[in-house]
Amino acid sequence: TTAPRGTSSSTLAATMSSGCTSAQMSEQLETMAATVNAGAGLTSIDATLSGSSLTENFEATLAIAADVLLHPTFADDEIARYKQRTKTSLLQQRSSPNFLGSELLQRLVYGNHPASRISPTAESIDRMTRDAMVQWHKTRYVPDRALIAMSGDITLAAAKRALETALVDWKKASGPAATIAEPPTMGAGRVSFISRPGSVQTTLMVGTQAISRV
Repeated sequence: TTAPRGTSSSTLAATMSSGCTSAQMSEQLETMAATVNAGAGLTSIDATLSGSSLTENFEATLAIAADVLLHPTFADDEIARYKQRTKTSLLQQRSSPNFLGSELLQRLVYGNHPASRISPTAESIDRMTRDAMVQWHKTRYVPDRALIAMSGDITLAAAKRALETALVDWKKASGPAATIAEPPTMGAGRVSFISRPGSVQTTLMVGTQAISRV
């Protein structure tokens, strides 16, 4: 499934279609000593949904994972908390010389290409709406180009039966794959500085474009 560019790797907790809140879902997973995680890197071209559990809790954990994948509600109160937490962390980031150096280096290497992003901005977080997230999920979180991998004490036949049951409502969109343009070619080498009065040391970074990302 394709991930939205410009989002952080943190994942908004989803309310399950069964009426269970994200907090209740977390309690269920903790009781089973299981995990379900979803997310995407800021410039990733894919998203991941992963989980682990004891063998006896496999079907229950898979049901939770499927519910997160198929029926997220993007609750308004959780979106508001996510925005607040993220904007607070963005302020902290800008106090780090390593972050400031990486931000400049990526911009010099990739220009305005999405690959230059290493963090969302406060403005992009403010622009995020529930309607936009619902629409993105509807059009992008589809099985058209999904890959499923599983390991553990389970046979291929049993895994296939469990997945076909859990994901029976996951329908293909049959739309075109998202295209990703290559970043512009870098110009001549250059040296750039960031003035940070009061710093007790200097951070040096060197970089250039390398192999294709796709």
